[in-house]
Amino acid sequence: KRWRSDSYINKQIAEVYDKTSKSFIECKWEDLNVGNVVRVRADQVVPADILLLASSSCESTCYLDTAAIDGET
Repeated sequence: KRWRSDSYINKQIAEVYDKTSKSFIECKWEDLNVGNVVRVRADQVVPADILLLASSSCESTCYLDTAAIDGET
């Protein structure tokens, strides 16, 4: 059951910056690598442990729901 859930999650798509084309391309979560620049849009699930580099909000803020990680609701 857990394997099936992980398999489904790892097949989700992320937007990753491609240096060659100088644009964001689609990439499966399972194909992400350390150092990838990933664009995360509003209300999107974060595909990995990330370091937030910028926010497009007026206040330059980002709010995260950690319920899936720590079980808090």
